[in-house]
Amino acid sequence: MPGKPDRTEEDVVRGLTALALHNGNARAAQRATGIPQSTLRNWKTTKEDQLAELRADLMPRIYEQIAQEHFDIASQNAELEAKTLKRIEKELPNIPARDLPNTARNLATGSGIHTDKALNLRSGVDARPPTQRSLEEITRSLHNAGVTNISIEMREEPEEPTQAAPIEGTATELGDGN
Repeated sequence: MPGKPDRTEEDVVRGLTALALHNGNARAAQRATGIPQSTLRNWKTTKEDQLAELRADLMPRIYEQIAQEHFDIASQNAELEAKTLKRIEKELPNIPARDLPNTARNLATGSGIHTDKALNLRSGVDARPPTQRSLEEITRSLHNAGVTNISIEMREEPEEPTQAAPIEGTATELGDGN
């Protein structure tokens, strides 16, 4: 066809890999590959199984790399936190109370965040970014997987629970048991 270049299998793999790495974002995949967005969007549906295989292969490796980066940052934060705590200990008589403790608290928070993120990524918790797929896409995926009888039931969201009345009294009165 005039105007449409023939794509090699290498182009397809490169395009699908970029789509997998960019969570299906055709614009970002185009920037990475130079393959037109329209072609990439077409491949998302026509080569859905191949894209899913690439995601399944690539994403665990990518998440492991990201997890390692978070562990490295957490380790650096922990080292800086320890140094800050030593400095606080030495200089406490000369330093206003509001200065270094804030730094120590911020470093401890950063260390905790990066450790938590790394552990989540390595254990699979929150490891995959949420996807927003239409009902049609989900149905098509199920059909491609061999599921032919699909029944969908719509349910209303449960109402927000009402808050219980606050408990009155002092801790001593409540903890007495008498």
